[in-house]
Parts: sequence; C-alpha cells; structure tokens
Amino acid sequence: MNSSSEKLIRIFLLGLFSILFISFSYLIVDHLSTSQEELAPADLIIPTPTKQISTVNIATDTSVVIANNNSQEDDQDQFADFVDIPRGVYLLYEEWKRDRSIMGINLDTGEEVYFSDTDSWCAFELTGELVAYINDDINLVIHNLKTKEDEEIPLGLHRCSDMTWSPDGNDVAINCEDRVYVVSVDDMKLHLLTTWTHPSVHSYWNPTWSPDGKWIATSFRQLSSLNTTEYDGIYLLDTSCITQPSSCEEKMVGPFFPYSHHVWFAWSPSSDYITAYVDYSLKQVNIETNDVITLIDETSDIYGLIWSPDGEWIYYSQETDRLKVDIFKIPTHGGDPILIAEDKGRVITILDIE
Repeated sequence: MNSSSEKLIRIFLLGLFSILFISFSYLIVDHLSTSQEELAPADLIIPTPTKQISTVNIATDTSVVIANNNSQEDDQDQFADFVDIPRGVYLLYEEWKRDRSIMGINLDTGEEVYFSDTDSWCAFELTGELVAYINDDINLVIHNLKTKEDEEIPLGLHRCSDMTWSPDGNDVAINCEDRVYVVSVDDMKLHLLTTWTHPSVHSYWNPTWSPDGKWIATSFRQLSSLNTTEYDGIYLLDTSCITQPSSCEEKMVGPFFPYSHHVWFAWSPSSDYITAYVDYSLKQVNIETNDVITLIDETSDIYGLIWSPDGEWIYYSQETDRLKVDIFKIPTHGGDPILIAEDKGRVITILDIE
C-alpha cells in the first residue's frame, strides 16, 4: 500500500472517530438534560409548610386565650377546637393585619380567643356551632365547630362574599355576582331573591338578616348611572318571598338612607332599628316611622357595626390612624364613644357561647 493510500485511510478514520465522538458526547449531554427535566420540570409545585397557629401579641392589657387547633396541616381553612373556648359572650372581629384571622373578645372578662383562619368570609351561626364560608371551589361549606364535620353545598356562582345566617340557623343569605341569594342548609336549594338584577346595571350586596327573621336588609347601587340616584340606598327584602322569588321586588321596602361608597349597617335586637354608616356619619333609622337620628356626625373610616344583644350598645370599628383600626362602643340612644380595644380589626358579629 502506497503512502497516498495510507494517508487517505488515516484521514478517513480520523474523521469517522471525530463523528462518533461528537455523536456520543451529544447523547450524554441530551441524557443528562432530559434526566434533569424529569427531576425538576418547570411547572413542578414545591409544597411549602402550612402556617402554624401561634399566640398573637395583643397591644392591650387584656389577656389572650388561644384555643387548640386540631386541623390537618394541609387544611386551607382552620378552626379552633370548640371545647377549648371558654363560655361567654364574644365580640368577633376580623384581624386587620394578621392574615384575616377571626378573633373574639370576651365582653365580660376582656380575654381574647382565636376562632378561625379562612381565605374567605365567615358567617358564624348565632348559637356558636355552625360556620358558613366559601371554599376554593366556590362552594358553600357549613362547618360544625363541635363535631368538626363539613357539609359542602355547590353554588355554581362567582364573586361570592358577604353572608348572614337566618335567626333559626336554617338558611344563609349570600351575595354572589351582585345578587342576593338564600341557600337552604337542609335541602341545599338555592333561591335568587333579586331576580330583576341585570349585570353591569344593578348591584346588591351585604345582605343582613333581621333578628326577627322578617327582613333581609341589603345595599343597592344602580351601576348604569355614573352618579348616585334617589333610588340608591338600603332596602329591605321581605323574607316571605323566599318561596316565591318573583314577588320579592313587589314586597321590597326602601330605600333607607342615601347611597354611600362605604355602607355598613346593623339591626337592633328588636328589629325595629337599623344603624348605618352613611355620608360620613353614624345614623339610625326606625324602619316603622322612618325617623332618623345621628349618633356621630362628621366621622370617617368606620368598618363594621353590631348591636349588643341587650340593645344598649353599638360596637363598631374605625380606622383612627394609618393601618390602625380600633374598636369602640357607643350607647344606642347617642353619647360619647368608648374605646374597647386598640389596633384590632373589623367587627363582624357577637357570639354567645353557652
């Protein structure tokens, strides 16, 4: 074999070796990258530890009682162990700064107790046993604080927020999609009360059941008008129309008070009066006579109202400083406000745990 042939063979073998080496290297790199993708794909969700319930530092002289929380770590909504909550009457409020936990102030002893952590609005039943809230699937969940059992009611609705129990604990009034619905807990039936509501035209929210069960008060705003109208305000839905929703508009009474961007209102225990924060004032109306009195004039930033069970006091929350919400009470006939607790949150209800 001459030198020219040997040279050609060497060049051929060198080229073949280079091709094989490059191909083998590519296979190794591809295998490594593929394995890496399988171990950590881009859409892999890494679980993070669930937030644990801990003692809250309260900026007052009152002591704090934290009930045990026996919820599973991966539960989204957590509730205190009902048997560990001392008996008494509690003013419940939604914490302003701490992930919307619901706390309670014992109105006799001043002690505070943890009630729940949820991602949505809670509506505690008046006996203190049942809690209603909306879960991630936009279903209504009824949680029993004593048995720790849940009953889930599919709603098939969106933008659900404010809720209120009927006095007998059999129904829940709820605001969804700017409409007022009533959900029957026993048979899971859903009743649309504001059947005449049209999207982007009308808006009803914050349904609040009267203690005698006869009325559901709700705020109304006519969205089709850029400015507020004489028809905007607080209306009363006659609960006798629940079985025949088409009659609800005909039986509706109102409006009481002019419309305000931040309407908070609460029923008196006798169901004769409604106290409301409107026009930067705390006002009160007799729904039978339509007589109005002003409890506090020219005030601002009130969030949440509730009457005491004896009808002597009105509790409310007010932002008194930037990111600081204090709780006050004022006599129902008028007088000077009394500071109850500093830097707490929005008053939501009063709960009697027997």
